Amino acid sequence: MQKTTIFIVELLLSISIVITGCVSLLHHDFYKLETKNWQVQAMGQDLINILVIVPSLLCTAWFSLKDKAWASLVKPGIFLYLAYTFTIYCFDIHFNQLFLSYCLILGLSFYLLVYYIVSHWHLIWQSSGKTLASKTTAIYFLIMAVLFYALWLSEIIPALSKGNLPQSLAKTGLFTNGIQVIDLALFLPGVFITGVLLLKKSRLGILFAPVILTFFILMDITIAVLTAVLYLKGIESDLSVMVMMGLLDVFSFALLVWFLSENRPQQYRTAQETENQTAA
Repeated sequence: MQKTTIFIVELLLSISIVITGCVSLLHHDFYKLETKNWQVQAMGQDLINILVIVPSLLCTAWFSLKDKAWASLVKPGIFLYLAYTFTIYCFDIHFNQLFLSYCLILGLSFYLLVYYIVSHWHLIWQSSGKTLASKTTAIYFLIMAVLFYALWLSEIIPALSKGNLPQSLAKTGLFTNGIQVIDLALFLPGVFITGVLLLKKSRLGILFAPVILTFFILMDITIAVLTAVLYLKGIESDLSVMVMMGLLDVFSFALLVWFLSENRPQQYRTAQETENQTAA
């Protein structure tokens, strides 16, 4: 019954995303208050949500309902992606008719993510993190966290020292870059900590690794597609970012498959089942 209820919530989330995307794409000049660069990115993100994210969510939701372990471990990564993305919608898109929809999708994604983390908190693993895939994933997380910190700080620190706006803000017309805020304050520290936990063979590290790898896959696709769209619109003149993201996407996907093949859950024990067992 609980699984069915969660599946229905996930279905409602998917429908909300599709409706929100269709409204903004079909409404002429929906993003008219944004700069040209940010309009193109917002519309590109709407298409990605409909054509990539929703099918991924529905697929994993269905297989999770059928007790496929891989789906239950991958699906939280989709919720993390949605929470990340719709935080940007809520704070970096001018107030519009879809504001409440943005808040709804953000809220559902966040609490579904929390639910799946809590319900898999006591998951028992066959390998205990002593696999080559775990070590490789840990090193990958540490490298990615450091590289993206260096990338963002290389833009922010010179701008601060000169009293100018970072280039990304000049292009999008935003007050602050929400992506940088989330990455610097929350996401990149989480990636780094997960890498350390994996090296320490922590169960939490094993639990969070597929979530982050799934997020990487979806975000790499997003950046690659948005770069291509900006290029086609004549806003960007370089496709090197698209190529790099494509390579990282293939690597992240291969690493996710490898990680899941070597780190299989031995037993599922939800938080409720643990409480019942303790009470007994």
